[in-house]
Amino acid sequence: MSVVEGVAALPEIVAVPGTNSRIMLGLAYIVGQIMTVVDIAPLFNRGATEHARQVLIVQADGEYYAIKADSVGSVITTASFSEKPSTHDEYSAGVLMIKDRSGIILNVPKLVQTICS
Repeated sequence: MSVVEGVAALPEIVAVPGTNSRIMLGLAYIVGQIMTVVDIAPLFNRGATEHARQVLIVQADGEYYAIKADSVGSVITTASFSEKPSTHDEYSAGVLMIKDRSGIILNVPKLVQTICS
């Protein structure tokens, strides 16, 4: 099971020796926890998240992860939808349209599985 814990400012990231990954960036101390910091942009065939100022904090299988984000407007759970959102790809549960903006609904368990494999 995965849970979104919140949003925090992008912390200082300490690289992990021997890790050469475009996704796993390193470790950081955020809100009293040591977390793996990841950039999921390459999973969506985008370049690295260069101008990130925030991280989305998620907990999955007892571990904490900080996902770099250009911006986090709000956190919405899929339980709040009356209809299943349209599927985007394997790392998202769909795309949400609100007025003239769109957002990706993340499939956190699949992201964590990919990051940890």
